[in-house]
Amino acid sequence: MVKESEMGNYLSEKNERYHGLDLLRGFAMMLGLLMHANLAYKTPEIAEGMGIPAIKLEEIPVWIDLTESWIQLWRMPLFFVLAGFFGCMILQRRGALGFLQDRLLRIGLTLLVFASIFDLLDPPFDLKLNHLWFLYYLMGVCAVASGVAWVMSRYGLVQTLAKVLAWPAKRPLSLGLYLVPAIILTPFARPRIYAVIPEAFGDFHLLPFLYYSLWFGMGAALYWHRRTLSPLKHWGMITGSFVLAVLATYSLFDAITVSSKMFEEQRYNWAIYCSAVSTTAWCLFFIGLCHRLLNKGNHVVRWFVELSYPIYILHVHPSVIFGGFFLSLGWSAGMAFWPTVLGAFISSVVAYYILIKFTPLDWLLAGPKKAWFRPQWIGLGRTA
Repeated sequence: MVKESEMGNYLSEKNERYHGLDLLRGFAMMLGLLMHANLAYKTPEIAEGMGIPAIKLEEIPVWIDLTESWIQLWRMPLFFVLAGFFGCMILQRRGALGFLQDRLLRIGLTLLVFASIFDLLDPPFDLKLNHLWFLYYLMGVCAVASGVAWVMSRYGLVQTLAKVLAWPAKRPLSLGLYLVPAIILTPFARPRIYAVIPEAFGDFHLLPFLYYSLWFGMGAALYWHRRTLSPLKHWGMITGSFVLAVLATYSLFDAITVSSKMFEEQRYNWAIYCSAVSTTAWCLFFIGLCHRLLNKGNHVVRWFVELSYPIYILHVHPSVIFGGFFLSLGWSAGMAFWPTVLGAFISSVVAYYILIKFTPLDWLLAGPKKAWFRPQWIGLGRTA
């Protein structure tokens, strides 16, 4: 057995909870409500499908466009960073096969079931992923990670591999080394701001997949070097990350607007650099801030985190329905934004408690051990 001194940070307290990162994961998922609040306003096909003439569609207010563009910059990369962090935790506790089994249930099967349901609600049935594309790529990343972990553990190379891949996370400043591959991959995965995403099962883009794998790897490296979280939560690091993120984001938005005076090629290259820096800085800012603000769990945070995954899964259809309703009333996109967010949130919560929470579907979202409706109640599992 490898001694703890040799494993360094990796074998510290197994049962340690990262409440701030749990909260951040839930917060990032809830932001889907803001991202999709104006779907009915900016997608003519959706409005016409609801019997609303496309001529009624209005231009989206600038503040909504800027908010969505800002969230687009860092939300999905942050998802993968946190998935890598918590995924590495599961790998440590359950091993490669246990990790793969857990991910197949909570990500793979969840994706298959709910993507199929949503596809049936929007015929024809053509295997669309819609907003669940994140789970599609994440399942692929987890499958690769479990395979690599299994091979490395079989040959006793886990420690060696981790030292090679995770060493940039040993210190906060060296995390900046992840910018090199991020800058290389950004033009292929996120030209300008919006991401290249798979549209349906079987749709796969290698370079965007590698881009999100990079962020997953960064999260796994942070878990290996968990002591790095301590300096990240210092106010100096939080402030520095925030200032860098704001400057990079402003420079990016300036570079991609027609008002920019730079030449086209120069402007594009500058936008790529700013995009990578902005994404990295926002991720580090939110990780440090949430890790600092929340050291202990409470019932409200646990409820919020519990709801975040189901709301991420369920919120799009309520968002479209409420947005279409307000559009039919003649409300502007700006007027309808927050009522749509609130209506979609409440509807998703109600749908979760009625359709999922007390049914076997919660085995997918919460896991069989944490679900209220236990498998052993119907003879499918061992009693506690």
